[in-house]
Amino acid sequence: MNLKTNKAVTLVEMIVTLVIGTLLIFILGSFIGLSSRSYSSTVRESSVNSSLMYGLKLIQNRVHKSKFLEEQAVAGQWLSEQLICNNEFAFGIYQASGSATKDFVYLPDINDETNRQVILAVPLADTLDFSVTINGRAVTITVWGTKGDVPFNLTSTVLRRS
Repeated sequence: MNLKTNKAVTLVEMIVTLVIGTLLIFILGSFIGLSSRSYSSTVRESSVNSSLMYGLKLIQNRVHKSKFLEEQAVAGQWLSEQLICNNEFAFGIYQASGSATKDFVYLPDINDETNRQVILAVPLADTLDFSVTINGRAVTITVWGTKGDVPFNLTSTVLRRS
C-alpha cells in the first residue's frame, strides 16, 4: 500500500476537525451573547439618560422664562422638594396614590396634580431623588437614583434670565 496515494481521512484528523469546529462555534456564540447583552444595556442606559436630559432641558426652558422661583419642601404625595416657577408649574418626584412607581414629573398647573407629565418613572424598589438649590439667579437641579441596573446622577445649573 502506497501511503502517498491514500486519500482517506483518519480518525485523528476527524476528531481534530470536530474539536476545532466546536471551539469556533463556542467562541462565535459567546461573542454573539456578549454583544446582545451589551446592546441591551446600552439601550436601557440611553433610554434613562434621554428621559432625564429631556426633563432637565424642560426645566432649563421654564427657569429661563420665570420671574419667580421657589423651592418647596416635601409634602403630600411629593417625595422630593419641588421647584415651583412663577407659582404656575412645578417639577419634582411624585407618587400617585396606589402607584407602583415614583415619577420625576412636570406639573403644568400646580393647582391640578392630576394633570402631570411623567418624565421618568422608576419602580418603588429603585431609587429616585431630586434636589433644587436656588442661589440668586442660579438654579442647580440634581436628579439621581437607579432604574433597574442603570444608575444615574445628572446635575444642571441654569441661570434665570430676568
